[in-house]
Amino acid sequence: MPLSDLPPGPEREIAIGVENARAKGDPPVDIVALGKPGAQLKKNWDPAHERRLFAKSVRHLLNILQTGDHRLTGLLWLAAPQGEPAGDAQRALFAFLIERLRLAIGAPDLPVCAMPVHTRATEARSSYTQNPGLKNYVRASPPRKTSPTLADFGMALARALPGAAKDSPWAATREVRWLWKGDMYQAWMSRPADAEDTHWIVVFPHLTGEGINGFEIPAFGQTAFEKRGVQTIFIRSRLSNWFQDDEVFAMGAALREALPDGARVTTYGASMGGYGALLLSDLIRAERVVAIAPQFTLDPATVPFERRWRVSRERIGRFHHDLRDHMSPPAAKFVFYDSLDKDRHHIALMQPDDTFRLIRFPGASHQILRFLQETGCLGDFLTALTDPDAGFDDLHTKARAARDRSPIYWLSVFRHFKGHNPACAAAALRLCVDIEGPKAKYTRRFAKLPPEWRTSPAVPQEVT
Repeated sequence: MPLSDLPPGPEREIAIGVENARAKGDPPVDIVALGKPGAQLKKNWDPAHERRLFAKSVRHLLNILQTGDHRLTGLLWLAAPQGEPAGDAQRALFAFLIERLRLAIGAPDLPVCAMPVHTRATEARSSYTQNPGLKNYVRASPPRKTSPTLADFGMALARALPGAAKDSPWAATREVRWLWKGDMYQAWMSRPADAEDTHWIVVFPHLTGEGINGFEIPAFGQTAFEKRGVQTIFIRSRLSNWFQDDEVFAMGAALREALPDGARVTTYGASMGGYGALLLSDLIRAERVVAIAPQFTLDPATVPFERRWRVSRERIGRFHHDLRDHMSPPAAKFVFYDSLDKDRHHIALMQPDDTFRLIRFPGASHQILRFLQETGCLGDFLTALTDPDAGFDDLHTKARAARDRSPIYWLSVFRHFKGHNPACAAAALRLCVDIEGPKAKYTRRFAKLPPEWRTSPAVPQEVT
């Protein structure tokens, strides 16, 4: 809230110092007070308790960020330990709380500046704010005064904050607006301040491991997009449910309403996220879809060959949404997949028409993005993805020319030949080891080959 609205108390005094640190012409600063005097980390900030400061702070911040009237700049933390221990355990707890708070509000790289309320150097060094091991973090030096006020501490924090943003995507203030907070999905806009581009990328979440809450991890590709200054809508899914519910369409309608008039929209995702990018492409009015190794369905009645993602398949059961009923007819659909992998069967079930651009990477397996990274093509992919007028015409040629350096590719060669040409399979595994070292995933497979082939000098054949 504006400084004038803050009631008398410690928060107002700190805010006065933050306000005084502003340079002439800087935009006004709103202060969101999250803590309370005397609060202790373990006792008052436990994320597991809905009624304690962590949960209350997250709800308060998300409500503010849902209005679209604020720019998120950073977090200032003034630590007053009140007798708390300041050892490694306390530093680890502090780092854990900061990371959880960042993730909860969709800002994993949010700059943080902290400082203990101590004036004596020995006491300041013993604070849990000293070396907590956080990225995009800086610890401000206490004011050099005999009897500093809380306003002095606030000014010191505000002046030190830019140092935490120096190497993060938040070096330029970003505008963040939350669009959806549901039981299954979260979505928010993130854009550079004063951005004028009309292109927006809507990013769908990929599969998360079982037992992992998707609300507690960064959005898919978030750091890469924010570093590139892209206008993005990020979506998170609490479970890997392949969007088989009605909430996904309610969320999609909210996203469509939030996008500005004249926006050129690209929906993007990988695997489960690729399915989502296609599923909501019509509802969001996407001009372009970029889907990496998407599925058509996991329903055993339709894809009896599919044995991956067993836990998700059993939990979901019958798929309720048919992609063919929801894909945007006019959108250009760029679909990346391995034409030798079972993903090709999913693509065939989509009944591709002339709006599809099928980009094949034989030997890349389901891990297309990692294959592009290993072949040095991921940067080219991201450049084309963030340009609504660009295609991906040269990507296949570049990746194919460099695939000899890709362990993913040679592991695919191993799988292709292990049943009928163990010598080639063994040679492919040796190339994986040459590139990445003797990792367990290679040595374990190597040990299962017949002994006479483990030292064979055979040269692996390529797969096309």
